[in-house]
Amino acid sequence: MYYLVCFICSLAILIWIISNERKLGTNAILVAFVTVIGDAGYYALASSTSLNEALLSNELIYIIGLFAPMLFFFNICDICKIHLYTKTKIVLYLIQIVLFLSACTAGQLDIFYKTVEFHYGPYGGYLIKTYGFAHTLYLISLAFYFIISIAISFKYSRKKNVVSARDVDILIFLYFLMFSAYAVERLIHMKVELMPFIYTIGIFGILIPVVKIANYAIETNPEILEGELKDTGLIVLSNKLLFMDCNENAFNLFPELKQWEKEEKIPGNGGRFNTFLRQDLMKYVESGAEDSMAGKEFTMQEEDYYLEFSRLHKGKKAIGYLIKFTRKNG
Repeated sequence: MYYLVCFICSLAILIWIISNERKLGTNAILVAFVTVIGDAGYYALASSTSLNEALLSNELIYIIGLFAPMLFFFNICDICKIHLYTKTKIVLYLIQIVLFLSACTAGQLDIFYKTVEFHYGPYGGYLIKTYGFAHTLYLISLAFYFIISIAISFKYSRKKNVVSARDVDILIFLYFLMFSAYAVERLIHMKVELMPFIYTIGIFGILIPVVKIANYAIETNPEILEGELKDTGLIVLSNKLLFMDCNENAFNLFPELKQWEKEEKIPGNGGRFNTFLRQDLMKYVESGAEDSMAGKEFTMQEEDYYLEFSRLHKGKKAIGYLIKFTRKNG
């Protein structure tokens, strides 16, 4: 029953991701997809009645075991705005595919499992195995993705204008949770597997920053025309006036934005933002208007700019504010 609940929960999350009106990215979909397959494998293993059934279920489990850590890493790169070259991704995929194929030899060759036996206990079917050299390579891959993901998370915890401190805390917590659960399973030899629950919690946790990026990131927001990215300065705030994102044009005109922290209140004193934008912004917020409102035109670096405030929406729900400023002769 426990494994079935994990499977149903992960399937519900996958359906929600696919049906979400905002595109959450291929990596978010894939990590949810492999989690669904893996959770199905855990349920199938517990329901197995023979060695062959158990080995087939075990292959499904290794889909999550081998590909989920890599896909969590890819999601972390997306959240931290780290670009991975396509060739790099292909190499990483090929390595995991080779390891997965070696896991599929269990019961036939001794490269992944030297020996494997099927048993049935109070919690259902399970395998007792001794490990071959390919399983050691699998453990090395787990360690690699754990170390590199934690390193990136700690590195970007200092770049709070790129990723919020809350998101970094979530990423670090998730990876230590996964590592701790896996270590506990191996040290205590538990009869019930923790990983289906942990991975299901993991995809829910990784969705928190992924959904925020889909809602507020300028480059992925459907309410912002592509042409505006080139000619217009854009600043995105949440309903609580927390700083969420801005584009390069905004950085150029308001350099203090580079010091602002994601998902934190905008500083109340000093800087060009407070001189040119804050007063009109607060008028717009206090008005409660849903339609866009023109602000006072301003001059900076010998250039005149139009100023406009509008609401940011997800469907019919207002989720934030968009500040837009455009050069008059742009």
